[in-house]
This record gives sequence, C-alpha cells and structure tokens, in this order.
Amino acid sequence: MGVLVTPCPVTNAPCAEAVRGGESFSRLAGAIEVISEWGFASHERECTHAGYDTQAVLYPQQVLDAEARWVQSSGMPMPLKDARQRAGRISQDKLAEMVGSGRSTIVKLESGKLPMTEEWAKRLAPALNLRPSDLYKGPQVRVIGYVGAGQRVYAYDDMLYSGDTIDRPPMTSGDLLSVEVKGDSMLPLAEEGWHIVYTAGATVDENEVIGRVCVVQMDEDGAMLVKRVIRGTKPYHYHLVSMNAAAIEDVKLRWAAVVKAIVPR
Repeated sequence: MGVLVTPCPVTNAPCAEAVRGGESFSRLAGAIEVISEWGFASHERECTHAGYDTQAVLYPQQVLDAEARWVQSSGMPMPLKDARQRAGRISQDKLAEMVGSGRSTIVKLESGKLPMTEEWAKRLAPALNLRPSDLYKGPQVRVIGYVGAGQRVYAYDDMLYSGDTIDRPPMTSGDLLSVEVKGDSMLPLAEEGWHIVYTAGATVDENEVIGRVCVVQMDEDGAMLVKRVIRGTKPYHYHLVSMNAAAIEDVKLRWAAVVKAIVPR
C-alpha cells in the first residue's frame, strides 16, 4: 500500500489518497473495506469512513461488543457568574429568561448546588456567546505525543505537563492515553490530525494483544510504533503488521497497549 497525491476533483488542490494494488481507498467503499479488515467499525456498527462523516469514532470490534458502556462524569465548569459578566453583565433573571428556566436554577448552577452538565452547557452557551465546551468539560484523555513516519510514536518532552487533552471517546473505560496522527502514516485507517486512543495499562500478555492494533515498544531499540501484533515464528517474538509499510518480523516487545478508539478531528 502507498499514498498517491492527485488533484481534488472539486477544488483542484493536491489530495492524498491511500492506494493498495493500484486501487484507491479515497472512495467510501474502499475505505470501509480496509478499515473492516483491521477490525474497526463506527459506534453505529455501520463502518463509515470518518473522512466522510466527521462524527464517526472508530472502535475495535471488541469495544463495540463489550457490555460495559461509558458513563459521562461531571467536569470542572467555567464559573457561570464569570460567564455572565463577560457576556455584558447579564443578570440571573435575564439569563433564566433567555434559556427558559427560573432564576433559582441559575443561582444553583452558579453556587454548585446544581452541577453543570453537557445538556445545561448546550442551553446556556448560545445566550452567553460561548461554546458548550467553555462551560463544561467532560472526561478527558491526555495527548502524550504523535504518530509520525513509519507509524512511529514520538512522545512530547513535556508530555506529563503539557495539558493537551481530547474528549474521552464514548464506550471506553479505564485509564487511557492518546497520540495525534501526523502526515499519512496511518492512512487509510486514520488521517492527519486524528487521535489514536489506547489503554494506559501496557501488558506483556500476548492473549490480550495478538491480532489487535496496538501501540508497542520494541525491545531492541525502544521504538514505539502503532502496529497490528501477530504471533511470530519463535517463542515470544512477534510480527508487526502495517497497512502502508512492510511488516517487521520476529521482534521482541517490551510491552503492548491495545488501541481503544480512533477519533477524527
């Protein structure tokens, strides 16, 4: 598989297409086929390439099959009183009228007696000329680096303190980390700017990782890669398979962490 750059039929701008065996995967059907081959599907269980539906989060089938479902937890809201002041000193009564509520509800939201939720943020934000995310932030996943050429993971030097996060994908549980995709290293599974979300609990249990897409660290040079892990020809050795590069055969791994979701930007 490789990448072909051709003029966009709409804008005539350069456009990268994933190509395998002379067949382009820029078309929806081709993208669905290769994504399905790698065990990913959208949360609607209809494998939609997120390049055509920017809301589609891709999950391994094991996540979609799990009985446990994600539950939204309350975030740390931006003070609603400050938001009112910044919006032109809107009074509590006026804000309540604008969102079809009562003043007592606004008072409770400001005092914390009534927790801010995503639903309340969506109702209040337009009246305050804000985005819902300015008033409410749900569970987050820390971005610790990026995936570059050869599907290699490069960790940021200040990854523990940078503060870069993305919204936690629905239907995921446990401690998670994420890396941003740079360039065409993950085509056609993920495009530039998307995020690969994986479990923070790295494992050496091959029963958990064989046949699955993982972030792995190779034993020989410590390189971290995003690859599908296949059993090798020797004990405790593995083949690392890529969609657009040659496989790396019979290598030892220090650890592997299963990819839980692929999130479009």
